[in-house]
Amino acid sequence: MTDSTMAPTSDQQTDGFDPADPLPGILVAYAPTGAVTVDRCHLCSPFTVGRASKSSLALRDDQVSKNHFRITQRKDGFRIEDQKSKNGTFVDGTPVEGRRRLSSPSVIRVGRAVLVFLEDARTILRPPPTERFGMVGSFHTGPLISELREANISGRHLLLTGETGAGKQLAAEAIAGMMQGGGEKLPFVDHNAAQFASHENAVSTLFGVGQKAYSEVAARPGLIELAHEGVLFLDELHNLPHRVQRSLLKVIEDGTVQRMGDPTHRRVKVRFVFGSNAAGPSFGLATDLLNRVRTVAVPSLAERVADIPALFLNALRRRLDRQGVPQEEVLPLLTGDHFEVLCLDGFAEKNVRGLDDLADRVATRVRESGDPEQGIREVFHQRFGEGRVARRLRGEKIEPTATGHYEKYKKEVIATFHESGGVLNETERRLNAKGIHCTRQHLSNYLKKWGIRP
Repeated sequence: MTDSTMAPTSDQQTDGFDPADPLPGILVAYAPTGAVTVDRCHLCSPFTVGRASKSSLALRDDQVSKNHFRITQRKDGFRIEDQKSKNGTFVDGTPVEGRRRLSSPSVIRVGRAVLVFLEDARTILRPPPTERFGMVGSFHTGPLISELREANISGRHLLLTGETGAGKQLAAEAIAGMMQGGGEKLPFVDHNAAQFASHENAVSTLFGVGQKAYSEVAARPGLIELAHEGVLFLDELHNLPHRVQRSLLKVIEDGTVQRMGDPTHRRVKVRFVFGSNAAGPSFGLATDLLNRVRTVAVPSLAERVADIPALFLNALRRRLDRQGVPQEEVLPLLTGDHFEVLCLDGFAEKNVRGLDDLADRVATRVRESGDPEQGIREVFHQRFGEGRVARRLRGEKIEPTATGHYEKYKKEVIATFHESGGVLNETERRLNAKGIHCTRQHLSNYLKKWGIRP
C-alpha cells in the first residue's frame, strides 16, 4: 500500500514549472506489494503506463500489458487511450473505448492497481512528511500538515473548516503535538458545541462555576481552565450563540477567564482551535471572532480519493484488533477490486465515518462467520450491491466493450435518445444508468450511421 511499501517521486519532477500553474499528476491509490517503485508521478504528455520498464509508470503485474494505456494532453484537457491491452483499462468503473476525456479526480483501474488522476497535484507530488501526528494517508496529509505547521508557527488561534467527519479533530490534535514539540504532553480538551443544551449550559461548561453561582453546586473550572497551557478544541462552533462566541473573544484578547458567579479573573494561556463545517457570518460565526483566527481548510474525502484505501485499511486494522481477528488472515484477501469500489462509491459524499462503519462491519462479520473470504464478500455485496465493479468483486470477468456493443442495443439506444429530447449528454447518462456503457462520441457516430442526426 502507499503508506508503507512505496517511495514518492523526487521533487525534480516538478522542476521547470511555474509554481502557480496546475501540475497534473497520477497517484497510486493501491497496488500489490512490489508492483511499483513510486506512488506519485507528474503527468507529462504523453504519459504511458504498462509493464514495460520504459513506461512513465511501470507496473510489475502480470495482468498489465507491456503497453497498457497512455494519457495525452489536448487543448480541451487530458485524454486516456487504451493501447489494445489484454485486460482493458477502466475509468470510473467503465471500460475505455477509443479516447476518453479525464475529469479530476478520475479513478483508473489497470490490472490489480488503482490509480487516481488529478489535474492539479502541485502540493501532493512532494514527498510525504515523516511525522504525521496520527493522520493517515500519504497524499493529502502532507499538504495539510504543512499548512498546520505554518499556522502553529504563527501563534494565532485557529478555525478548522471542513465537512463533518473530514478529520478536524485529528488536525486539532496535530496542532497540540506540534506545540509540545516532543516535550511533555500538553493538555488537549475537546468538546462539541452542538451538545450545549442552552446558553447558560454553554457558559458554565466553558467558563466554569463559582462558589456562589448556584446553591448546592460546588465550584468547578470550565473547559478553558482545564486546557490551560494547552489546546481547547471546540467543534461545530456555529452552534454556539454569538454572545458566547464574543465571550471567547474576550478571553483571546485579555487572557483571563471569569467563572459564573465569581468576580475573580483567572489568568489562562490557551490555544483555541475551533471547528466548523462552513466559514463565514452567514453560517453562524461571529465576524469579530473570525477576524481574530486563522482559517485552515481540512479536505473532504471528495478531495482525498487516493487516500481512501489507506484510510479504510487503517480503520480495518483497528477493528480487527478490537475483535481479536488476526490481520494476516484478512488483509491479504483485499484486492484492487475492493479498493476500486471504495474509491468509486462516493465515501466522497459521506465522510471517514462511513469507512469506519464499513471496516467495523467487515471485522464483525469475519469474526462471526469464521471465514474471512466469505465475510468480506458478504459485507461488500450488501454494501455495494450491483454494478460493473461489484460484478468483478463476485469474480465475473468484465471485458472492454465489444465492437458490436451499440448494434446489440440499437433499439434501446435510439429510444433513449428520443426520450432524452435528442440531447447526447442526457442519452449517455440514462444509458449508463441502465448498465449500457456508452460514450458521447460513439453515440454520435452510431446515430449518424443509423441515419439519425444528433
